Amino acid sequence: MNLKYFVCLVILLAAFGIQNICRAQNANSKVATEKFEIFNFEEVKKPDPNHITPRKWNWEIKLSPVQSQRRFRIVQHTAANKGPRSEADTVLFGEKDLQKTPGDIIHFRLHTGDENPTLDMNKKGNIGLGVSFARVGGGYGASSWIVMPGKIVKSQLSKQDYLKNGELPLVSIETIDSSGNEYRTELKLEESK
Repeated sequence: MNLKYFVCLVILLAAFGIQNICRAQNANSKVATEKFEIFNFEEVKKPDPNHITPRKWNWEIKLSPVQSQRRFRIVQHTAANKGPRSEADTVLFGEKDLQKTPGDIIHFRLHTGDENPTLDMNKKGNIGLGVSFARVGGGYGASSWIVMPGKIVKSQLSKQDYLKNGELPLVSIETIDSSGNEYRTELKLEESK
């Protein structure tokens, strides 16, 4: 590389900064991935049902300043695996829950999972898992429910600790209803659409 061009490149980078410096390539694909400033996960084997936190699954996530310029939300995505095809997204915690004002650093704690889920949530046959959210340093907390059709057959925690295509899956839960229809419900952090 010609020294003249190298010096110009350095000056441009210094003047305008490098957007998304935390982007890295995932070894398994050509899709850009983004690491978080903080990603902590704790699984509690026998959470106390009389306490709000900790629950069975507990996360602390802090996005970088660049990531925090974008808008995010925490959603439940439920899709049929077997039976009538259907998909539904439910926003559990929206953009205003994650950030008091646009541009604030997104830093939160999320807790969910129970050994004994709530039965017949919203209608007979559904089950519910309580989920609580707290903005770190923001003096704000909220709670909601992950409502799923049928009984839990299997739950699987995501091993992903970075954003990929603007999403971070947290946990995937498979359920089956009384008619034998199978569903997959995912709890995830996603960039708002």
